[in-house]
Amino acid sequence: MAKAKILFILTGGTIDSKTEGLERDILLKQSAVPGFIESLDLNKNFEIEYAHACWKDSRDVNDEDRERIAEIIVAHGQNKVIITHGTFTLAQTGKFLKHRMPDTHATIVLTGSLIPLIFENSDGPDNLKFALRQLGNLGPGVYVCMNQTVLDPAEAVKDPISGKFYSAGT
Repeated sequence: MAKAKILFILTGGTIDSKTEGLERDILLKQSAVPGFIESLDLNKNFEIEYAHACWKDSRDVNDEDRERIAEIIVAHGQNKVIITHGTFTLAQTGKFLKHRMPDTHATIVLTGSLIPLIFENSDGPDNLKFALRQLGNLGPGVYVCMNQTVLDPAEAVKDPISGKFYSAGT
C-alpha cells in the first residue's frame, strides 16, 4: 500500500527563529521543522515533502508570498498540507488561501508557535503534532490549528496579550 503524503510549506516566523521577545524574529538559516518531524518517525506511514514559499517574519509576508503558497499547493497536488507560518499574519494567510482556493480538494492546515521550535519551552511541538493529527480528522478546506484548537481562518483572531488564537465568530 502506498504511503500517505504530507506536504509541509515553510515560510519562517517564530517557529523557525532563534529569538524570543524581540520586536522582530531573527530566523534560523535552515528550518528546524524537518528535524522535528523526522524525530516523530512518521516515515513508516507517510511520505513527507518540504517546500519553501518564503523565509520571513510574518509581518513581512505579503500577497505575492501568499500566492506563491497557493501555487506550491497546486503544483505539488498533495491532499494533506501543513503550512508553518508566523502568528502575526497566520490568519490573514489562511483567509487569503480560503478565498483563493474555495474548491480545494486538499486539507490545508496553518500552524506556528509563539516560542521558537528550538527552545525547550516551545509550543511549536504541540502545535505541529496537533496539526498532524487534524490532517486525518478534517475534510478538504483551509484551517488554523493553534493551541489545540481548530479555527476557520475567517474567524481566527490572535489575542495580543496572551498570544492565543480564538474564534471571533462571524
